[in-house]
Amino acid sequence: MRIIIIDDELYSLDLLETMIHMVDSKHIIISRHQNPLEAIPVVLATKPDLLILDNQMPYLAGTDLIKMLMHTGCYFVLISACEIDNSFHNESFTNVYTLVKPFSTNQLRVILASIEKELKLVT
Repeated sequence: MRIIIIDDELYSLDLLETMIHMVDSKHIIISRHQNPLEAIPVVLATKPDLLILDNQMPYLAGTDLIKMLMHTGCYFVLISACEIDNSFHNESFTNVYTLVKPFSTNQLRVILASIEKELKLVT
C-alpha cells in the first residue's frame, strides 16, 4: 500500500512511520509532511492509496483536508487526541477511519488490514 503521512509534529511522523513498517514492511511511505498545505500537490500528483493524518494541525485541520481530497479516491486514517466530532461522521465518508491517541500498533494493523481488503475488492 502506498501511504502519505501528514502530522505537524516530527516525533509523530517518525512514530507513525515506524508503526506502519511494524505492521507490514511492504507498505511504501511515499512522503511525510509537517505542513498539510504542502502535502496537497503531492497527494494529487502521486495518488496514494492512503493518507494518515493528524486532525489538529496549523494551517488546515485534518477533517478539512479530507474534505478537500475526498475526490481523489484514496482512503484516510484521521488521528485525533479526542473523539472526532459526530457531524464529520454523519457525512457518511466510507473511506475514512479514525484512531484516537494513544493507539496501539495492533489498532493500526486492524485498520490497515481493512483498507487493504477494501482496495482488493475495488481492483
